[in-house]
Amino acid sequence: MIIDKFSYPAFNELRLKYISELIVLYPEFAFKAADYIFSQEGTMTARYELLECIHTAAISLSTKTKVKEKPIMQLGPGSMSMPRVCNQLSAVVDSFATRQEPCLCLAALVARTTIAKVLPRDNFIQEYSSVFESWLMWASKLGDDPDSEEEAKKAARELISALIDFRLSTSRANDARRPSAIC
Repeated sequence: MIIDKFSYPAFNELRLKYISELIVLYPEFAFKAADYIFSQEGTMTARYELLECIHTAAISLSTKTKVKEKPIMQLGPGSMSMPRVCNQLSAVVDSFATRQEPCLCLAALVARTTIAKVLPRDNFIQEYSSVFESWLMWASKLGDDPDSEEEAKKAARELISALIDFRLSTSRANDARRPSAIC
């Protein structure tokens, strides 16, 4: 962990920004970060910050994907594709959704929100259509649970919003493909 020995202004924000940018340039570092996140090393705050860096990097990569208009973006060395990164992230956090620890639920919420926001629609349909409803119900349950922490409720609302946005964009795309009736 990098420590601010010189009291540099906005040190932590810069540190997190540069970690995110490093993951954008070298996506294989996301896997190293994920290993650290799910290990027993480091504080929960440090692990959560790394998860946020992965989230920020994924959004950045998604934006670049949309600009280049490629369905699957090559992320860098090792030819990691966005769907592959999302599948591996999902595999790591899927078991967290059933756990009672708030930090694990939060990690699953952030990871699933990232997947819903960054994965191209066709890839999302192919990979996650079978779990779409269960993700939506799970997030709704967490968001409505009076015992959920406020941060988890906020993350649940973000996941619900991302899933609804996805569903709406899919409906609009399907409507556009239907032939219109001529009166």
